[in-house]
Amino acid sequence: MCCTVCTILAAFSQARVVTVPAGPLIRVEGQTVSIRCDVSDYEGPREQDFEWKLLQNGNSLGLVSTFDSSFPHSSFKDRVNSDSSVVGNYDTVKRVVRRNQCCSSELIENRLKVVPVAAPGVVLEGNPLELLCNATRDPVTSTYLSVTWSIRKGSLSPQEILTFGPDGQVTADAGSALRYANKGLQLDMRRSGTYGLILTEVLPSDQGTYTCTAREWALDGGRVWQKILETTVVLGDVEVTLIVNLGDLVVPQFSGNPMELECRVVNISHLKEGRLGVSWMYTKVTPADLPTSTQVIGTLDQHGDLMPGSAYQQRIEKGLIVLSKVKPDAFKLRFLQMRDTDMGSYSCNVSTWTHTQDGAWLKAKEVHSSDRTIRWTPKNPTLSVNAKSVRVADSSGSTFEMSCQVTGENLQEPGYSILIRKETASGEITKQIVSLSQDSVLKLERQDEPDGVMLDKTGPGQFRFRLYGAQISDNGLYFCDATAWTRDAGNSWVKAVSAESNRIPVAFTVSGPSFNISVRLDSTPIYRGETATVECVLTAQGAVSYDVQWFLTPLHGFDSSFLLASINRWGVVNRNPHNGSSTCSLERVDAGTFRLSIHQASNTDAGDYYCKATPWVQSSTGTWTKGLDIISDKILLVEEWSDDSLKLPLLSGIGASLAVGLFAILTGYIFAWCCYRSSSQDVRSRNRLMDIEMD
Repeated sequence: MCCTVCTILAAFSQARVVTVPAGPLIRVEGQTVSIRCDVSDYEGPREQDFEWKLLQNGNSLGLVSTFDSSFPHSSFKDRVNSDSSVVGNYDTVKRVVRRNQCCSSELIENRLKVVPVAAPGVVLEGNPLELLCNATRDPVTSTYLSVTWSIRKGSLSPQEILTFGPDGQVTADAGSALRYANKGLQLDMRRSGTYGLILTEVLPSDQGTYTCTAREWALDGGRVWQKILETTVVLGDVEVTLIVNLGDLVVPQFSGNPMELECRVVNISHLKEGRLGVSWMYTKVTPADLPTSTQVIGTLDQHGDLMPGSAYQQRIEKGLIVLSKVKPDAFKLRFLQMRDTDMGSYSCNVSTWTHTQDGAWLKAKEVHSSDRTIRWTPKNPTLSVNAKSVRVADSSGSTFEMSCQVTGENLQEPGYSILIRKETASGEITKQIVSLSQDSVLKLERQDEPDGVMLDKTGPGQFRFRLYGAQISDNGLYFCDATAWTRDAGNSWVKAVSAESNRIPVAFTVSGPSFNISVRLDSTPIYRGETATVECVLTAQGAVSYDVQWFLTPLHGFDSSFLLASINRWGVVNRNPHNGSSTCSLERVDAGTFRLSIHQASNTDAGDYYCKATPWVQSSTGTWTKGLDIISDKILLVEEWSDDSLKLPLLSGIGASLAVGLFAILTGYIFAWCCYRSSSQDVRSRNRLMDIEMD
């Protein structure tokens, strides 16, 4: 024990009070000691000097002086001279010692020992973690200990978690206060100076490097806590392993791709007779300033029963989304086909279920996995079709050949369907000719010449169209109408995108006869029940044959024409029923005259009649060439209503008169005959009686 004296010197003798901390001051050997010397109740000049002395074993030893360089004792001279300056004032000439104050101090040995207990390197998420630190000091001295646990994450500064002492109190850092209040952090006091911090459930944020800091404290003057020594040791690195790992097995690159995620529990050895359940969650990724919403995709409970979320129920029931348990510790989520709206964040929640004493199942715990974000850059499917002329039809009877190359982008294993179409040079009329489905099924869109066209697939996305025996009527612009198809989760074809190719022309001329067509009506007016005759007259030179069709555009009840009858160049007649009560017939009168007869005409037969002829010209080599269709003008057929209205009343009147006359004559005859018969019988009766009487 020693006493330190502070002496203040000044030029005037004003009253003042000089104080030093109340002793005893306990300090540790080898540590820095700082003792304050405070002056109060002094109104003199600011210039003051001071001297420090050490009273030890009855001896006064000079320590330091602000004005006398020879003041320090020889035992302190080297330690004082090592300082480049001494804080104070040095301009005072006359100096008088007014008052001094002494404080006692105790110098103790450094006996603080801190021994770390290595932290476990890897901890499962949700499991408890205990961080132990052994701290001891010299039990004889009147000092106190505090223990502080801290964590350093990466390159950041250490952050205190919890402190115990020196007054026996527990202090939690601001970031750990709520967790400590909820008993997520607990203090474990053991014997022999072992202190423990328990994290009841480890979180991913608990990963880092842990340290333990022991501090030795003394109460200066019995009132103020003074830290006199501090020692920090490293407990070790702690890596938090998620108890549920969410991994991706199949990652989609764009819409239409499948996706498969696996939710695996790291360790289920502690589960024993318990069971696991899982819930798959989806969170839509939104900008930071917008709220997020989480939806349940589906849940597998402890029995393996599936409960789909409301937003995904239809897709799950159709088998488009599959939830399964593949192992005791692994679950899978599979989307057979992803949509752009499926982009977002996915996670799984694994729950543990245990038996209660009454045999019921109780959810013991639920652990959340990390999130897995599924995202791609949406790309719309595109399709391009390029048509090329392979063989040119330059004359009647030649073959036209065209190829179509289809190229698709952003399509998953597409199938292509092709439709060959034809339009006129003006682009007004489009005709479908032949098609090939995505399953390579050929369909003839025109039934008049089933053997004249062919369409087949010659390579990946490549198709070839052939038109055999081209005629003048085949002139036009030909192109490919392509459609790309992809398969949905049910393996059915779904239309993705369509495109048309460029046009390939077929245009050639055939020298031959010119044609003329006209129509004529044999008589007018036409009365109900009579037969009307209309003739279609065609004139041409050379060997010509015709396909002829008759059409009617009714005056009432129809907005368009319909076919009545047709005759082909071989003389075969076909009649189509129409909505009238009459019947019609068609005959070929001579080489260029075709007669249509309407039998028992009625009001439904009134309208415009016209004929359409397709000429076939025979060349000198005997080849028949189909020409362009020729359509006649229209001729109006109207039923005569006025005369017909008189015929019926007249005939009815004559018939009625005849019936009445005949009835009157017949009635008179019957009456006369009956009267004559009656009178004859009376006469005979009387004559006979007379004869008897006479006898």
